[in-house]
Amino acid sequence: MSLKKSSILKILLIGVLSTKIIIAILYLTGDVNVFGFLMNDAVAVAEEITTENTNKKQGEEGEQIKEAPFDEQDIVTPEDLQRVINRIEDEKRRLKKEEAELAKEREQLEMLKKEISKQIDELASIQIGIDEGLKTKALQATEAERLRRETEEAKIKHLVKVYTSMKPKTAAELIDKLDMDVILKLFVRMKGEEIGAILSYVERNKAANISEELARINGK
Repeated sequence: MSLKKSSILKILLIGVLSTKIIIAILYLTGDVNVFGFLMNDAVAVAEEITTENTNKKQGEEGEQIKEAPFDEQDIVTPEDLQRVINRIEDEKRRLKKEEAELAKEREQLEMLKKEISKQIDELASIQIGIDEGLKTKALQATEAERLRRETEEAKIKHLVKVYTSMKPKTAAELIDKLDMDVILKLFVRMKGEEIGAILSYVERNKAANISEELARINGK
């Protein structure tokens, strides 16, 4: 039960009690027409109730107006439309700016890609140059080694020719002063009888070492 309904009931109860008391007094004194008084009192109470009901109805209508689903705030004004348009324009400008920034970044990435590709080509060219240089040096080294070997071989052949033309004793005296590697290079190119004739004049221990090394070489 609402507060307004409770107030109306209280008023009615007070009115009824007051009426009963007044009727009792007037009945005992006999001064006033009880029926007329009751009618007047009933009219007053009815008017009061009517007033309360009217106020209640107006209050309920006011609440309904406040609770109505649509009011002035729900009306879209030109200012609201302009604000929406402004937000849309701002969003378009923001998107356009972002698109321009992305396009700039893509352009920078393309430039960076081209630069990297250019550097890779340059590095590849440098690598090719290095490889060619190494190949040239290797060929030069091979050629130099070939020339060295040919020169050495020519010298050895010349020495073989010189030592074989000497007397074995004279050749042995010269052989005794050479390194083991040179001696072996000479002897592997001589005939067996030439080597034996020379070794017969070489110091015994050294001659034995030379013979062992020659046997090892021939064994290979």
